[in-house]
Parts: sequence; C-alpha cells; structure tokens
Amino acid sequence: MRVIKNGREMMLNALARMDTQMNGNKNVVVIDDSHETLQIVSKMLMKWNSLKVSLFDNEMNAISSIVADEPDLIILDIKLNTLDGLKVSNLLSSKLIFRVPIIFMTSDEIFIEKYRKSNPANKILKKPIDQSILNNTVEEILFREKAA
Repeated sequence: MRVIKNGREMMLNALARMDTQMNGNKNVVVIDDSHETLQIVSKMLMKWNSLKVSLFDNEMNAISSIVADEPDLIILDIKLNTLDGLKVSNLLSSKLIFRVPIIFMTSDEIFIEKYRKSNPANKILKKPIDQSILNNTVEEILFREKAA
C-alpha cells in the first residue's frame, strides 16, 4: 500500500497526473481477485500505447492507490474477496474528488440483466471478457470526444 507522507509528495503526484494528462496518456486501474483475469485484461488493453495500466488483486490496496492517484478509468470485478465491486464503487464515489468511470465485470448473467435495467448508463461486461467489446467500451469512455 502506498501512503502519501507529506505535502511535497502530494504536489509531485499532482504534477505527475498533469504530465500524464498533457501527454494524452490515460491511467487505468483493473481490480480482480483472479490473476488470470488481470493478465488477460492487461493484454487486451495493450492495444493502446497511451494507457498506463495498474493491476490489483486486492480491493483495499486498490482503493488506497485510487484515492492517492485518481485514474481515468477503473475496470472492476463485481465479486471480490473482501468487498463486492458495488461496495468498492460506492466507497470510491464518497472519497474521490472527480467522478471516475467504472466498467464492471462479472460472469453472473442474472446480475448483469438486473444491473443493466437499473443502471443503463453504466457499463458492465460479461466474463470471460470479449476483447472487441472491452476495446469498444474503453474507447467510448476514454478516447471519443464528448458531444458538445
């Protein structure tokens, strides 16, 4: 776990974020308790050289990292070891300054249908992850210009 110790470190983190944004690079955090899924999703995201991908198999470590250095996108499994993905999402929304988009992942088809009906604006992908669907979803969130 990375703990920010002082104001100087906070300033350095803010400058690093600004540099990443100015260079067009995007930070993506992937959280899943399956090392296999982490590796698969990481490889799928290699399409974009402009992505910095951080992988976490522990949601508590991921939360600490995300709060310290807000990413541009979070890809989050619904079923995790300690907290479920929805609780992680709620916890993050109470701690973050900006709204970070989240793509949820799960193999539970019943959950997907219920979730899509109640949260049509949010993204949820079925495991195993289809590369073209992941690529299109990431592109839609990070790289397409928002309509004015």
